Amino acid sequence: MNKRRVFIVTGLLCAMVGIMAFTLNKDNYPKVARASALPAIKKDSVASVTAFKQVYTVLMSARCM
Repeated sequence: MNKRRVFIVTGLLCAMVGIMAFTLNKDNYPKVARASALPAIKKDSVASVTAFKQVYTVLMSARCM
């Protein structure tokens, strides 16, 4: 009788934990990314890209390493 009672109590506790785990995170609204939440990506101008290439070659030279 004692082992049966332990088995029943353990089973009920596991069932309650399982039920609570699935009901705690119930969202009633769909998760959609908003356009205002995303940052705007700006393209670099051609002049800034060429200037970066020049600086990059200088920084990657042997003297700067």
